[in-house]
This record gives sequence, C-alpha cells and structure tokens, in this order.
Amino acid sequence: VDAPAQVVQLEDVLLNAKSYNDDIVHEASSKPTVLQLFKQEDMTDVGDKVDVKIQKPNWWTTGGSGSLQMTQNYLSDNWYKGGESNISTLATLQLYANYNDKEKIVWENSLNARLGFISTPSDEVHDYLVNNNELKLNSKLGIQAASKWYYTISTELKTQILNGYQANNEAKITGFLSPLDWSTSVGMDYKLNKKKINLSVVIAPLMHEMRYVGSSELETRYGLDEGQSVRHNWGSELKTTLKWKILSYITLDSNISYKTTYEWVRVEWENTFNFVLNRYLSTKLFVHARFDDSSRPTTGTSHIQLKELLSFGLNYSW
Repeated sequence: VDAPAQVVQLEDVLLNAKSYNDDIVHEASSKPTVLQLFKQEDMTDVGDKVDVKIQKPNWWTTGGSGSLQMTQNYLSDNWYKGGESNISTLATLQLYANYNDKEKIVWENSLNARLGFISTPSDEVHDYLVNNNELKLNSKLGIQAASKWYYTISTELKTQILNGYQANNEAKITGFLSPLDWSTSVGMDYKLNKKKINLSVVIAPLMHEMRYVGSSELETRYGLDEGQSVRHNWGSELKTTLKWKILSYITLDSNISYKTTYEWVRVEWENTFNFVLNRYLSTKLFVHARFDDSSRPTTGTSHIQLKELLSFGLNYSW
C-alpha cells in the first residue's frame, strides 16, 4: 500500500460492522403469510359489536288526496240575460293501495268518491240538488307477460252515494245501489311509465257486467224489465288511464271506458285538469262526456251526455 497512514480500519472489522438500518424497527408487512390465511379468528364478540338489522322489502305504496271546491254566482233580479244566483260545493276523495314486486306481480286498487251540491232558489220542492254523486271502486291484478304487457283481470264497482232528483220534481232518478254496475274483465294491459306520463291501456275481449237496481221505481229507467232487479250482460271492454304532468303546476287525469255487448254500448270519457296554486289551494276543471244506450235518457231522446265543472278550493295530498 502506498499510503498506509490513511488506512482507518481493516477489512475484517468492516465485514463485522452493523449496517446503518439495523437499528430501525420494521412494521409487519401488510401481506399476510400463508399460515395467517388459515388461522381461525375469534368471532365470539362480533354480535356484541355489530348491530345487524334485516328489513323485509315493502312492495306496497299507499296514499290519497282530498279536495273541497266551492263556486258562488250572483245575479240581480233584473239581469238582462236572466238566470239565478246559486252556490255549489264539491268534495272529492281519492285513495289508492298498489302492490308491485318489481318482477312479475302488479296489483292496483283505488277508491274514488265525488259528492256535490248546488242551491236552487227557483226550485219550490228542494232547497238544493245533488249535482255530483259517485262512488267507484277499482281493482286490477296483472302478471307480466313481456316488458310492458301484463295478463290482467280487473273489476270495477260503481254506484251513487245519495238519492238524486230533478228540479221541481219529487220523483227519484238515482239512489244508493240504484243503479249499481259491477263489471269484471279478462285481457291484456299495456303499461307505459315515463317521467311525466303514466299510461295504461287494458284490452279485454271478455267482460261480464251485472247491473243491480235496488229501488223498484227505477228498474225500467235503467234498462231492466218491471219486477226485475238484476241484469247480466257479456261483452268486451277497452279502458285507458292517463296521468300526465303537463307542467309543474298543471296535471291531467284522463280515463276512457268503452264497454259493449250485443245489446248496448256505453262510452265514458272523464278528464280532470288540476291547476295547483300551492300545497293547499287548487283549481279544477272537470269534463265528463258520456254515451249510453243501455238506459232511457232522463229528457229527450239523445244518449249523448256532457257535464263540465270549474271550481276553486282546498286540496291536500298524502
């Protein structure tokens, strides 16, 4: 060696010296060893530490809405077009309970009731008349056949709540269970559910309808023979139900029912426009067109009937 004075340590000392990281304590590797994979863990305290709740799915949706509408009209005695002052009220109630398991079964149930009164100053017999009078129950069970088609069986029961009379006449023209129409049909149901539109079209080639008239004085008025209280008919039915959210504050509920047998045809088209002012106030426009040659017209000979009502009042949904 040319410079022996510069040698500090010999080779044997360097080989036996500690490396710079020998004093560092290493943490256990995050990768488990093979033995750790097969090691049995202690699960005795898991039940005390974890609160597990298993909730059964609820496939039912329920709800409803109710409204109380009122209109007032004043005319002086010398109003040049004639007429009379009146006050009318209308109360409505809609309830529904629907089942949908998101796979095959859909079961829809609803109850609709409408009851309205109007004052009649010129009527010497009645202080008021019932101008809206309906109780309707619907139930429809569907089993999915394709993506939007369902095998379906549906039933509808429809009658009146109170007795109905004509102005200045004590003769009853309608009553509770007079008439009562109960129809049951079997067919296919097409459903279209979009963000703003819900559409259902039921095509039923087989329908049975029973008409019951509990008042003997109304039997012949509603197509039954005198002394007969029940009539059965077989036929077919086409029914559409549309719920359309036109704007955030305007909705349309439209229902078309077409029933026919070898003896008569009955078509009903009901439209309700809801103009929602806020959560509790709304304006409703109700238009009901009807053709029915299964019963005798109240006046005249035409079987075409039309009813329209525009009202303002309270509304609440839940």
